[in-house]
Amino acid sequence: MRIISLVFITGYLFVATSIHSEQSDIDKLENFYLKDRLDELEALLLDVEKINPDHPTVLYFKGLFEKDASKAIEYYKNVYNHHKNSVFADEAIFRIAQYYYSISDYVNARKFLSIFLKEFNNSTLKDRIQYLFCQTVYAQGKEDSARIFLQAFIKNVRNSPFVNLAVIDLESPAMWSQSNPSREKMTDPVSRSKYRYSIQIGAFTVEKNAKSVKEKFEKDSHYVEIKEKNINNRIFYAVWIGRFENREGAINYAKTYIDKYNIDYKIVKM
Repeated sequence: MRIISLVFITGYLFVATSIHSEQSDIDKLENFYLKDRLDELEALLLDVEKINPDHPTVLYFKGLFEKDASKAIEYYKNVYNHHKNSVFADEAIFRIAQYYYSISDYVNARKFLSIFLKEFNNSTLKDRIQYLFCQTVYAQGKEDSARIFLQAFIKNVRNSPFVNLAVIDLESPAMWSQSNPSREKMTDPVSRSKYRYSIQIGAFTVEKNAKSVKEKFEKDSHYVEIKEKNINNRIFYAVWIGRFENREGAINYAKTYIDKYNIDYKIVKM
């Protein structure tokens, strides 16, 4: 009887230790992600995946490092469909919506943005989602609705960097050119060059913050510049990465070099 008890206890301790080890590795992955230590995360992920391939955290990070965007979306959908209580379920939905937006599938983008706002209303990503929703409505050609959504977003949201972006959008003549046919055509020399697009990764009211972001991306050999904008007597510092001849080139660059940083961006005309 005593031998049986010892065997049971030993087996229990082995199982408990294994579970604790797996959980510890999952915690390490999540901590690497929070600290932006992506190289270490990717290296550890290979080992953790062998032990716990179906864990939602593992699935989410597999999507994050998957180079084929369509395959990455399948990982994110797996997280949402089968692990809605996962700590990354909201981010998975966000990335799905962002992907559809990037390929100009605005119907599916709005579908998943609406799912997010319905099911993850308390998420820290809510401001980002609301702003992307405004962008999606605009991209569908519904300018009047987009104006209303942007105005509501600015009015109802406080202390969010996305409000700065919304203000810039709302006051940008380039966005509403069709609604303002009497406006004189822009004659900026840059607009006549072969480079027509760039990637905006943020807009800040504090120049120091813009410079900090600029320096971070310059370390990875990105071409980065800060565009100063005066809107309603308020100065904004927009950070732009790269110069591209077409929108597709900008999108491909963003998918390869910016998506992994888990930051919002949009393609802008220069």
